[in-house]
Amino acid sequence: MLIMSLLCAGMGTVSAQSLEDELLPEAEVGEALPEEEMTEVEKALRDTIHERGRELVDLLRKVQDAETAGKHAARIRELLLWEPDADVLEQVDEELLAVEFMESFEAIATELSRLAEHKFYGEESLQELMQYFEAELEEETP
Repeated sequence: MLIMSLLCAGMGTVSAQSLEDELLPEAEVGEALPEEEMTEVEKALRDTIHERGRELVDLLRKVQDAETAGKHAARIRELLLWEPDADVLEQVDEELLAVEFMESFEAIATELSRLAEHKFYGEESLQELMQYFEAELEEETP
């Protein structure tokens, strides 16, 4: 749900750049730890984040009508709700997680915005998911 929270923020008034500035004031988008400074757990998490991000973008781009929305909704929800295991999160640098996610952020947010404009082609499960996260974001925002 970390990913979804970041995405909802990005779909509102927060751009990828301002999110980066807010979360990672000293980091640049795409600037991660050098490979040799990463632990095996961090490398595995980085690879998983990139793989899931690419898959999510690909699925979101495939949604062009009600049929494709229904076909891909379950996997899209699964990818949007995914979080690394708590024990993995304890072993990684949180900045690394955010920097690695930023690589996929804009493409995911762009596709979600496109689908939101089309009301997810009537796919209620995706509409409800977005409403839930938007409500969560509003509660967290002072």
